[in-house]
Amino acid sequence: MAWRWFAGLLLASALSRAAEAPPNAAEVYRRAFAALPELTDAENQLIRGQPSDADAAAVSSKLAPALALYRSAAHMENCDWGLDFEKTGPATRLPHLSPLMNLAHSAPLTLSGWV
Repeated sequence: MAWRWFAGLLLASALSRAAEAPPNAAEVYRRAFAALPELTDAENQLIRGQPSDADAAAVSSKLAPALALYRSAAHMENCDWGLDFEKTGPATRLPHLSPLMNLAHSAPLTLSGWV
């Protein structure tokens, strides 16, 4: 009977710690990366600010779900990508950097007045 009480106490403690942990923006960024659609060359040129015949409103609409997650993550205080710089030092791989830059390039599209 005492083991049930102890198990309940451990479970309550674990749930309490999980509830106290601030949300991790890295997880939201990863969801934003997954929401990024495939873009045509013309759409990519538009995002990079190069001359393009792509429809800005259509591209903005296409990117809206990913950008909403991106903006949400940007306002979070905690962002832990789980990187271990102590083990790998300057050779640490940053797989999140390229998709993050793609999102950052896309964000001004909706703010520029094109839409």
